[in-house]
Amino acid sequence: MKYWHLTLIVILLISLPAIAFMNQAIVSSAHDEINEANKVMMVGIATDLEEHLDDHLEVRQEILGTVASDPDIVDDASAVVRDFYGGTNAQTEAERILGTLDAFTMGDQEGAVYMVMDADFGAIVISNGQSQVEGYILLNESKLTLARQGPSVIHLPNLPWGATPALLVTEPVLNDLGVPVAILASLIYGSELQSVLVIHKDLGDSGGAYIVGPDGKIMTITPDGEVPGSISLSKGASKALLGSSGFHIVSNSEPEMEAYEFLDKWNLALVVEMDQSDGEQGLQVVRLTAAAAGLIVAGALIVISIVLSKGLVRDLGSLVSWSKDVGNGKWDTPLELGPTDEFQELETAFKQMVRDMIKHQSQLRSAERRFSNLYTHSLDPVYIARDDGRIMELNPAGETVLGLPKIEDGTYGYSLEELFVNEDERLDFIGRLDREGAVAGFEATFLLPSGRELFVLVSATRRMDDSGKTLAYQGVIHDITDRKRFEEALVDAKNEAEFYCDIMSHDLNNAVQGLGGYLELCNLATDLDDVNQFLPYAHDQMARASDLLRNVRRLSHLGSQQIELMEVDLNKTLVKAVWAVERAHSHDTLDIRFDLEEEGPMAMGEAFIDDVFINLLDNAIKYDTHKVKIVDIQVFKAEVEGSDRWRIRFADRGPGVADRDKQTIFGRFERRALNEYGTGLGLSIVVKAVERCGGRTWVEDRVPGDHSQGAAFVVELKAA
Repeated sequence: MKYWHLTLIVILLISLPAIAFMNQAIVSSAHDEINEANKVMMVGIATDLEEHLDDHLEVRQEILGTVASDPDIVDDASAVVRDFYGGTNAQTEAERILGTLDAFTMGDQEGAVYMVMDADFGAIVISNGQSQVEGYILLNESKLTLARQGPSVIHLPNLPWGATPALLVTEPVLNDLGVPVAILASLIYGSELQSVLVIHKDLGDSGGAYIVGPDGKIMTITPDGEVPGSISLSKGASKALLGSSGFHIVSNSEPEMEAYEFLDKWNLALVVEMDQSDGEQGLQVVRLTAAAAGLIVAGALIVISIVLSKGLVRDLGSLVSWSKDVGNGKWDTPLELGPTDEFQELETAFKQMVRDMIKHQSQLRSAERRFSNLYTHSLDPVYIARDDGRIMELNPAGETVLGLPKIEDGTYGYSLEELFVNEDERLDFIGRLDREGAVAGFEATFLLPSGRELFVLVSATRRMDDSGKTLAYQGVIHDITDRKRFEEALVDAKNEAEFYCDIMSHDLNNAVQGLGGYLELCNLATDLDDVNQFLPYAHDQMARASDLLRNVRRLSHLGSQQIELMEVDLNKTLVKAVWAVERAHSHDTLDIRFDLEEEGPMAMGEAFIDDVFINLLDNAIKYDTHKVKIVDIQVFKAEVEGSDRWRIRFADRGPGVADRDKQTIFGRFERRALNEYGTGLGLSIVVKAVERCGGRTWVEDRVPGDHSQGAAFVVELKAA
């Protein structure tokens, strides 16, 4: 029987993948060129839109600057502000200013909203373009300061009459001494910004551009139909708000291309968006052309193969029959091939191969039995991974400890390096394995598919062929999680014990020595007046010692008591905390200001939440050297990773916290200088109690960028 058709199959098996690879290379090259063209186009659109937005806002500023420089505007603006707070002529004065403004063209927007702002308190008198005084909103101190300093654009995330974000273009009105007496302003809604984002190039059916404010809220409608006021989920917007610009493809349900720009002049993010399918319309033509060319080449190869293969006919029947017998274990089957030199050499080589296989068979089986026993009964996970790192074999202990899922291709769906939690550990492990070919007892942290963290010692060996190519990796994983937890518990216990000893031997000892000194002075006093002079100081030392002992006891309870979360009315709890602090600081002049929700905000807390608020208020007052100690308390809701949280912000006028200390000030047993925020006890209670409730605590500047103006401590709790 002749086997010329086998030659045909071999030729096709070699040729067809080559054709497919060639077609794929053509399509891939076209895909890259199309993406590069889209990138250039979309980045150019973003640059053009940024210029349009700059021009639009600068027109607003020029108009306001022209009106603000009018010699009569000072008296008019001052009168509007003064009359708004109790006078009767605010309407008349506003009409005089608005009459001046109406003489100018305010961009393409009709019925623009103009404002006259109080330069001291931020109350804004509003006109809807029909000379009607409507009401006021209140700017925070940092935004009001920005408006007083010169022409500016201010982002307003929420207006009192709606949740639509907007921009406020401002211009100060100065008196003869250069002091701002009022501020002219113009309010720009998202709908007006949308009209600026006019794109004259085709971005497909679902493309377009939109703006995101510095707080992450969308200001204009997105191509996906997201309305202003909602939080942007765009990765491009997030990157832009961090100060970068670029282009990328986002793999959502349908891949999208995004060009993003950070508008540093206005502190906004601009995103140009387009579906990838719309941007690759020409790619289908390239695919069809490449496929047609491949079919033509394949057809030609088939014809050529048939012609050539008939000239390579060999009698392979006996070789096929012998191969089947050897494969079934019949080692003594004779092999008889044709008389040609090539087949004679092939026959000799095959017979030698059979002899070698028989020789090593018994050795192989013995080694398999030893390895199988070790592999199966080992208490530690034993693994074998492919050359790309994908784990393809695990012993029973490995399947139990790691819990990796097995997938259709027979592997476990993970490579060893994907289990590493720490990026530095992963790179160190891979680097050592590449350099040395083996790693023993490498300590690392794994994150398993179940979400459990595992501390392990990893050993790995690289298996290679004679040419140095990696064939596979194999090794052992030893679980040391219990040992690590025990070591961490010992370190925590040691730190806590040393901390309490430090308090008792240093802080408490100082208080007791001070108390003893003042009592000795009382004992030496010759009359009652002298005794009365020293008794208050002795009382202060005793109170200091009492506070230390009480805080130590609270910290101890926080570590030992079982947590019981409950619903907490933040308004009521804050009022109680303020009352307690005011009693403790009755000798101080306090001005504690509230900005609370109208309806009681409910959060998940525990019994120690009162101590959290009292400690933060006490710190804010204790380290404020001003005659009148001002503390601003603000309660507002925030969305964090899809869940509602309540944030309570305590802003003071104390010495502030330098940037280098913001990460360490909440250290569990951090000791600090006396002119800063406490000796570590009060803030230790705060951070420990808040963490037990599943919340977070951090500190920021009361005035962004200037820590010397005071600190703002923020507590974040889960909403009930």
